[in-house]
Amino acid sequence: MIDKINRYDWALPGDDGQFRCIAVGDLKIDHSYQRAEVGDKNILAIARDFKWSAFGVLVVMERASGVLYVVDGQQRLAAVKRRGDIDKVPCMVFQSGGKDHEAQAFIDLNTARTKVPAMDKFVAAARANIEPAKSISSWMRSEGFVLTKNGHTANGVAFPGQLVKTWIRNAETAKEALLIQRELSLDKTTAVPVHLGIDYLLRAGVPVRDEIPKLIAEGGKDRLLGAIRNEARNSNKNDNDKICALGVLSVMNYRRKFRKYRLSVDE
Repeated sequence: MIDKINRYDWALPGDDGQFRCIAVGDLKIDHSYQRAEVGDKNILAIARDFKWSAFGVLVVMERASGVLYVVDGQQRLAAVKRRGDIDKVPCMVFQSGGKDHEAQAFIDLNTARTKVPAMDKFVAAARANIEPAKSISSWMRSEGFVLTKNGHTANGVAFPGQLVKTWIRNAETAKEALLIQRELSLDKTTAVPVHLGIDYLLRAGVPVRDEIPKLIAEGGKDRLLGAIRNEARNSNKNDNDKICALGVLSVMNYRRKFRKYRLSVDE
């Protein structure tokens, strides 16, 4: 009987590696194929909230000279060095055929890796009772909102990652923004730019809820998205949230001659 490897001409696994705990000081980085700089913010976050379950193992290549080079895990290694209280780290060690071999391994690892979707991260965090995902999930259930990937439902929310960010800034305006969006778009999911814009305006004290009838009459969510896109095209601002807010504001002020809503210079 022919096995799958021969039947489908799958690649052979090759060197199966060896698990070892290695002293931090014995691990090197070759910047000829690794990034010359790594994000200090990410390193600090890993160091501050260090967990072995999140650390996993480093992928290391051992050259003929015995020197050990990390091909996957540069930021995690830097975080351990930043802490200073960890002497050894778990590694999977493979035999190196030289720099070219290591560089190819680095490329293969980063090509094969896929990011965990924000939806899956949020669900996992809520189940683990991690805030604010736990509170957001509980509040969404109480208001009839559900997480959805395709979004074709009145109560669907397809952007948990952005919702977490607005919730951290101000939970009450994040809630109100989502409730307002549901009233503006009864047949489609709420959209990220609209959420960011409404949340920004609410935090700035603009009474968005009072303008729901006007926003619906002007075309609802589709009109708001168009206005936000137009604002983005014509704006030289780098603040994405404010661009979204100005797009929503333009619809609120459309055909209004007096008492137009405005954002102050500082907002």
